[in-house]
This record gives sequence, C-alpha cells and structure tokens, in this order.
Amino acid sequence: MSRYLKLIAFLFCSVLFIQCQKELSYIGGPDQVINTPSPVTAKLQGIIFNENDQPAPGVTVKVGTATVTTDAKGYFRIMEASLDTKASLVTAELPGYFKAYRSFPATASTNHIEIKLIKRNLAGTVDAAAGGEVALSNGAKVQLQPSGVVVDGSGTAYTGTVNVYVAYIDPTANDIDRTVPGSFLATDVNNNRVLLASYGMMAVELESPSGQKLQIKSGSTAKLTMPIPASLQSSAPVNMPLWFVNEQTGIWKEEGTSTKVGITYVGDVKHFTYWNCDLPHSTNQISFKLESSNGNPLAYTYVRITRASHPNSGFVHGITDSVGKASPLVPLNQPLIMTVYDQCHTVQHTQNIGPFTQVTDIGTIVVPQSANAVVTVQGTLLNCAGTPVTSGYALVYYNHIPRFAAVNASGAFSLSFIKCTSGGGDISVLGVDETNSQQGNYQSFALTLPVTNIGSYSACGTASNQYVNYTYDGNSFSLGSASSDSLSAWTEQQSTAGVFNTYISGFGITSNNNECTFRFNSTGAVPGTYPLTQIWVNGKTATHPPISVTITSFPTAIGQFYEGSFSGSFTDAQNVTHTVSCQFRIRKLF
Repeated sequence: MSRYLKLIAFLFCSVLFIQCQKELSYIGGPDQVINTPSPVTAKLQGIIFNENDQPAPGVTVKVGTATVTTDAKGYFRIMEASLDTKASLVTAELPGYFKAYRSFPATASTNHIEIKLIKRNLAGTVDAAAGGEVALSNGAKVQLQPSGVVVDGSGTAYTGTVNVYVAYIDPTANDIDRTVPGSFLATDVNNNRVLLASYGMMAVELESPSGQKLQIKSGSTAKLTMPIPASLQSSAPVNMPLWFVNEQTGIWKEEGTSTKVGITYVGDVKHFTYWNCDLPHSTNQISFKLESSNGNPLAYTYVRITRASHPNSGFVHGITDSVGKASPLVPLNQPLIMTVYDQCHTVQHTQNIGPFTQVTDIGTIVVPQSANAVVTVQGTLLNCAGTPVTSGYALVYYNHIPRFAAVNASGAFSLSFIKCTSGGGDISVLGVDETNSQQGNYQSFALTLPVTNIGSYSACGTASNQYVNYTYDGNSFSLGSASSDSLSAWTEQQSTAGVFNTYISGFGITSNNNECTFRFNSTGAVPGTYPLTQIWVNGKTATHPPISVTITSFPTAIGQFYEGSFSGSFTDAQNVTHTVSCQFRIRKLF
C-alpha cells in the first residue's frame, strides 16, 4: 500500500515561539545551518481559511511556477510542486486580505499546509508631505516621516493622501499556527538559521486612494509601535531584534532593533511588509509516532509541545503525517508538555516529555481510545463472489481528507483518527478489490464513538482498473495501479462561474521521470474536447500547448472515473519540440 501513503502523506511543519530569559542571547548557541537549497518535486495540498475560520474559496495559491485556486471548501492541490526540503515557499492571495506566506521544509511525499488569511483593514490616512501617525485600538502604531513616501518600484516622490493598512498579529493567539507569516524559521545577521520567539508582529501596507502601491523613501525610515502580549510583558527584554519576512523565501530576516517602551516595542524600519519582534533560539530535534490504544496510527493529528515552565507562552506545533509520525524541533534541554488536539483544537491528551539534549526518537505516544474524539472505523470488504477481499483497501473520507486502510487476509480493515469533539459528522467509504479490479459504490455512514463499524461492504460493481498509457517522442510508457505508480485526478470549480479546472496525473514514483500529467479548463463537468492549459511529460513541461484532450467520461462524484485521450506536440522551455499521445482512466480522488 506504499503508493497510497505516498499520495496522502502529510508533513509535520513545526514552528517555535517560546518565552525566554531577559538577556538578549541564544539559549545553547545558534543553530549553524548551511542555507543551501535542496530542491524536490512533490505534491502539495492544503486549506485556506478566512478571518472567521471559514474555508476561503477563490484564493490564488502559488508555489514556484504553479498557480491554482482554492475550491468551495478552501482546498487546493498541486501535483508537481517545486519545493525544497529545507524551506519551501507558498503564497496565498485574495482581494481584501494581506498576502499570506507559508515557509516549510518539504518531503518527497504529499505535503499539507493550512493558512488563515489576515484581513486588510484601513487603519487611517496620513498626508505624505506632513507625515503623521495612525493607530489601532490595542496601541499598535505606524508613524510616517514628512515627505518620506515614494511610489513603490519607481522611487518617485509621492504627495497626497496615504492610506495606511495595518494588522497586529498576536503571537500567543490560539490560531498563530495558521496566521504566522512564513513560519518562525529565520536567518539572523550572521546567516545562522534560527527559530524565533515572538513578542509581537505587524503587517503594514501603504497605498494611494486610487490603489497605487507606496513604500518608504530610500534613506528614510518609519516608526512602528508593537504591543507586547500580556503574558510576555514580564519577560520582555529592554532591546529586541526586528525581523521582516523575505518575500522571496518566506523566511524572516533580521534587520534592526527595537526598544521596550512601557508595554510596547518601538523601532524604526526601512520598508513595509510583515515585521516581527523576536529573540532567536537554538533547538533540538525529536521524533515520535502517535497511535490510538488499539495500535492504529493517528494520521493528520494536531500536536502542540510547550515548555513545562511556561505552558501558556509559546509552543511548537504541527500535523503528523500519514502514518502518525512527526519530527519537530523543540526547545533544547528543557522539560516539555505534549498536547494532542482534535480537529476543532479541543485537548484530547497531554503528557510530559523531555528534556532532550540530543536528537532523540521517543517512540510511540498512545492517545487512549477513551478520549472522546478518537474514533476507529472498521469493516470487511467482500468481493463479487461474496468472499473476503484479500488484496485491496478501503478509501475513507472524513473532513475532506482521504485515508487509505489496507485489508488483511480476512478482508478486514481498521483505521483510527481524531474527529471534532463538538460534532458527529459522517464518513464516506469506497472499497477496492485489487485482485479482481473491482470497486463498490461510494457510501456515507454516520460516525459513532468509539467504533464505527460499517460491517460487510461489497467491493463489487465497477471496474477499478486505472492506467495512463502514453507514447512520448516515439517511446511507449505505461503507468497503472502497481505500487510503483501514483495516479490521481480531481476537478475544482473556479471563482469564475461555470469554469472548472481539472488535473489528471500519472506519475511513476520509482521510475525516472516517467510521468504524464496535464490540466485543462472546462465550462461544466461534462464530456467534451478541451484545450490543455499545461502539460508535464517525462520531466518536460509546456503552458497552453496546442493540444486538446477528449474526455469521453467525466465523473460527477468521487470514485467515478475520468476517461479519454489526446495527441499532439508541444515545445518545452529549451525550445525543443516533443510528440505525445495518451490514453487514460483514473479515479476521481477529491
């Protein structure tokens, strides 16, 4: 079942912000990290939320040269994302919100992120010639110098009204894991890669009334005043480094200092973006696996790790991968508390761990089945003859995430996850018999705690075989349902009414560059002939190639199949022309 784990493996992206001692110093010395790129091409998916924690549709998400739009559930997926195992950058844009950045270390599997957008509210106006100040109700301030504003990009002096957009970001808020720009990964003035402990963040943008982008004049500065959260005021040092988000990398970069004035930090900045008052810290890496008490791994589970001495002032957080594993960075040589949450951020389990002075695998952490959100889904798959499926799997959907559970020799499957405590909810199940290339109907079941037993499920009625057979520059290739291949497809409705964006992908995980992936837009989820908007074949790609795909079967529900073909030629980035033809049948996964 390795291909399914590779298809839906989630990344534990840990970040750190911890209350610290008053002197300005590293705890344990800075981490000496060589900031050399380590590129990887992998899958990326995630969910974007608005300021009310509701899924945000129509968000433009970019990574590398790939651009997609979130669907009605705020969900996006990029098949061939250009990522980096040390620090990958994803951006998210929606009118009315500050541009969001997420930096994370990627894996070669499917990576998952979540971002909460920050509303872009007008804090006030300033006359550019006279200068002036705008303030938020919590005491956050932006002060512009007289004649200190220029048109962004050109450096031309600007005169007139300046619209000042400001948002304060509380680093102690429960949603900081989603709202933090980039992450808490940073590069200090000595080019050390460090993790930050934040004492306050702000986002600032300047515009003319007509929407023209403005910036601080070269050689000039503006003054920021950032409130210190109440729980951090007593530990806040007198002087604090300032850090800004490098918009090319999503990683914070040290630039300047601020001074404690009352319960705020005040400092001068040379340009506007996201700014952060932080102390840098060294860390140690640990690894662990989460399981339920019945031995099932707890995949995609939210975990928070805090210092025992300051449990309310900061934490490391992230999401376990598809087999319940995580390898976060944690505070060095300090007693820690691990807290496991459900999908609505309600505490389900806590226990003490650490201190750790070196890289440590702490083994398995068991979340008791008695926890009121741990649910086990189990059942038995039967083939068309009514006997147990001996080679196959159940595809279980909960909260927009697919989970794969392999059957044993008796056709039984079992998986566990942590649902939202506050609600019941449903799951949907699709059973696949690999031996006979059959699958059953996609069915919904009500969740019951602690066990949801769907009983005997017939994995019969529809051919389950999938394939991408293609010829490229005269050579033939075949990708199927073998463990060495990854086949997936889905359709997203775009923000433009009636326009659908479809991805169809065949990718040989263990083969060298064997791939036929493409996407197209259609006016409706119906069979037809549509021009390709992008194509990837064996390491070569082209945007808007002169090729159209004929879709003979267009699925309307998860579990049904895309079927069709295309042929033609395209020119790659090196101006080399390639010929390609392709026939495919792939299950709709999302």
